[in-house]
Amino acid sequence: SDGPLPTKLGPSPYPGVGRCHLRTSGIAASAKSIRQWNESALKGYIAASLDGDFTKVQGSEQLDEQQLIMEKVMLGLRTAIGIPETFLREVCETSLIDEALATGNLIRIQDENIRIPENRFFISDNIISSII
Repeated sequence: SDGPLPTKLGPSPYPGVGRCHLRTSGIAASAKSIRQWNESALKGYIAASLDGDFTKVQGSEQLDEQQLIMEKVMLGLRTAIGIPETFLREVCETSLIDEALATGNLIRIQDENIRIPENRFFISDNIISSII
């Protein structure tokens, strides 16, 4: 969307546990947010874990504001609480959100939030790419 970007994105940083998982240092527009990923080679990950180093970082990158917004959309739509509909409509095309709601690819839940229904998780990448 070419509309204005929200100034606070929430939620708090999320951890990445296990081989190849991602984590961020924060998801707030004003914060310096870094995405890191763990050792991807199984032997390397196991060796680091046996040494007690569960946080061995294989790589990292700094995220800009647009990437942070996409992180919130991609993660939030896959959670039980979803993301606020108002936020989603600020950052995604409204007609595409309406179409996803009409087809059942997105659902409204408590507190005026939207999420992907559990029975559509297997196509969540397609759903998200269709609205962003």
